[in-house]
Amino acid sequence: MKIKLKKPLKYKIEGKDIIKTELDLDFDKVTVGDICEAEENAKAMGTIIQNVEFTLAIQWDIVAKACGIPTYLKDDLEVSDFLKVCRVAKSFLLGME
Repeated sequence: MKIKLKKPLKYKIEGKDIIKTELDLDFDKVTVGDICEAEENAKAMGTIIQNVEFTLAIQWDIVAKACGIPTYLKDDLEVSDFLKVCRVAKSFLLGME
């Protein structure tokens, strides 16, 4: 599923400039281990988790895995883009995707 971004996401990997105008979320790449790791990462950051599906930190980790980008890029997204991709991840986690 491709999500068009309001503002391009710019970053470097191994010295190469990357510019993304959309995120291509491929949830088939996400494993159970990825979901468990996302939960552990959120707990390590002090996030109180009542439901994995509704925790933004976990949703973002799943988005990053699904589209192959570093998790630290969340701070570079427009708020509306962040919330949009997190809603898609929530649907995936709820089994609706």
